[in-house]
Amino acid sequence: VVLNALLKIGFHRVYEVAKAAAMLSDYERQTIKAGPPAVTPQISSSCPTVLRLIRMRFPKLMDHVASTILPMELAAILARREAAEETGLPPERIGVFAIVPCSSKVTAARVSEGLSQPVLDGAFAIRDIYLRLLGPMRELEELEPMSSAGIMGLG
Repeated sequence: VVLNALLKIGFHRVYEVAKAAAMLSDYERQTIKAGPPAVTPQISSSCPTVLRLIRMRFPKLMDHVASTILPMELAAILARREAAEETGLPPERIGVFAIVPCSSKVTAARVSEGLSQPVLDGAFAIRDIYLRLLGPMRELEELEPMSSAGIMGLG
């Protein structure tokens, strides 16, 4: 319902971050299977606030942080690539925005932790668009099946 409502309020396409999270989880699992990480335990890199806390208060733990990018960053890369292939537009003409649960991810969209430059054009906090989604979610009569994320990505 939410994905369909996002199209109703003006988004052209939606790409689930959960798909990217599943890919990153699978990558981490494969890396661990291939051999133990250099440092254990490994700390997920998916929360910018946790990364900032570790960097500022516990810098000795930075070697424990997994070396993957944020799921929303991978989702942005994949969404832009898909949109460019589908539309024929150059990637730099395609705007990619994230809808995020917290303000630290809004900041992370502008200032990437692990990439040399941001891959998102911006981010919206869910609280800023939630009320705009309510009406369209109630009015939808037919739902186009859009969700393709699996349980690993959602988790």
